[in-house]
Amino acid sequence: MANKPQAKKYQNSYTILDFLNNLSTLYAVVLFVALSLFMPTGYNNLGLHKFNMFKGITIPFLIIALPFSIFVFFRDRNLILNNVKQNPVKYLPHFFVLAYGISHIISFIVSDYKNDALWGISGWNMGLMTQLMLVSIFFVIVLAKPDTKWVIYGALIGSAATFLLAILNRFAVYPINIPIKSPEFISTIGQTNWFCGYMTIFIGVGIGLFIQADFKEKNLWGNLLFGYLFISFLALWIQGSDTIFFSIGIILLVLMPFCTNDRISLIKYFMLYALLGLCGEIIYFFAYIFLPDRYQVWEENDLGNMLLRSHCGIILFAISIIILVFILFRHKKEKPFPQKALKNTVKIIYILVIVSFITILILMYLVTTRKEAMGPLYDIKLLRFTNRWGTSRGLIWKKTASAFTKLPALNKIFGVGTSCLYDCLYNFTGISNKFSKSFGSDIVFNAHNEGLTFLIENGILG
Repeated sequence: MANKPQAKKYQNSYTILDFLNNLSTLYAVVLFVALSLFMPTGYNNLGLHKFNMFKGITIPFLIIALPFSIFVFFRDRNLILNNVKQNPVKYLPHFFVLAYGISHIISFIVSDYKNDALWGISGWNMGLMTQLMLVSIFFVIVLAKPDTKWVIYGALIGSAATFLLAILNRFAVYPINIPIKSPEFISTIGQTNWFCGYMTIFIGVGIGLFIQADFKEKNLWGNLLFGYLFISFLALWIQGSDTIFFSIGIILLVLMPFCTNDRISLIKYFMLYALLGLCGEIIYFFAYIFLPDRYQVWEENDLGNMLLRSHCGIILFAISIIILVFILFRHKKEKPFPQKALKNTVKIIYILVIVSFITILILMYLVTTRKEAMGPLYDIKLLRFTNRWGTSRGLIWKKTASAFTKLPALNKIFGVGTSCLYDCLYNFTGISNKFSKSFGSDIVFNAHNEGLTFLIENGILG
């Protein structure tokens, strides 16, 4: 008789977790699919509309899920705390997210701009309440453990549709009627830089899943991932932002040591390069030969179009195919997998990348401060850290750093308030006048540098 209440409690606890699991799975799928494609009035106030939809989905979700999550946490707190003690490294992300949320609360408390700090500047909407929603979502998802399979399906479906629309838009095809059509805006995301950020996240997920996938005969999942990356890489070449090429380079560079452990992973790694190159040449064919009159380019001489016209795609494809043939030839000859040599090669590549990065920083300093002595190097725009560097990011970074030095000690430590960079910068007359002269009616909402933005808004402690 004594065991019956425990059995009932055990059964109820799993009923609650099952409910949270199903609810969080549904929330994640709706968020990835619906939010990606939602644009009720085209690009007009797109950010505001997407934010309102995010709130409309998230607030009801948290109203339902948070009480159940808190109940489960306190009920199982001994087990959870014991797990944390046994493996604290595993739970470091949880502590960082918690500290992140606390830093936003403290920043709000000391802020002089509480109206904007609460929900954020209109159109930017990244204030305290948004940050606390994101932190709450994290802990609910961690506790609820949504069905990973369905979450991944939702993420891939939503992003694949978004990438496909981007490709069609670049060739003046708009399945979704959009009142304002401009090469500066693309798909259902908006500005090309926003699309680049969106693409970086999901293309990284797709690449990771592709590397991990078990490619067996008639493997539908593997084929779907390959198709997803095919659409993604096509969109990558013509989305209009140079940054995406640095992002994909960093993703592939980080993956490199993980793909040299076995032959299959190495083959899949170079298949990515081959597919990326092939997609580039396909886009070149349609953009410059088959449909040049329909190709809506944002900047004729951006990095993507320069690489397309240089036929870098076919060069990358050819090199990758040669490497793949060599790998398969060694396998056929039953040659041992050269893991040690590959690991050493990766180390050399990493050293070269680090040395190159440091060299570029040194050259930027020298070219910027001693332009007369640098000769032809001064003609390289990348090396001149002037106000116009990086489409005026140089000016924004300099003025943001200058604003930080002028803040009171309390704000230097705890920040001026979440999403209050605008209020802070434009509170200084010199900075405000300079921005008005340089950008006209366009407003600087963030520093286009997460480190500087966070330093101003959340301070040194944040």
